Amino acid sequence: MTAQLDSLPTYVISLSSEEDRMASGHEALTDAGIPYTRIAAVDGRGKPASSFPEYDPEHTRRFMGRDLSGPEVGCYLSHLRCAEEFLNSQAKY
Repeated sequence: MTAQLDSLPTYVISLSSEEDRMASGHEALTDAGIPYTRIAAVDGRGKPASSFPEYDPEHTRRFMGRDLSGPEVGCYLSHLRCAEEFLNSQAKY
């Protein structure tokens, strides 16, 4: 792998319950020689958006024009975790 790719982190967001999907991603990335960091996804399935303390329905309605579902909030929080992981790393890109 080139030095440029070594400085480009790869993240995989995955629900803990999705073991087959994670195994498939692990195999593909490992076969390609790409190191990665797994980020545990936030599972919002079957939950109302209001069950997440971070969710602000008034702000969401002003910004999005509608409320979000629990899975949408879970997806957002999962990607936020990924961004935080990157920002806390020493990676340039």
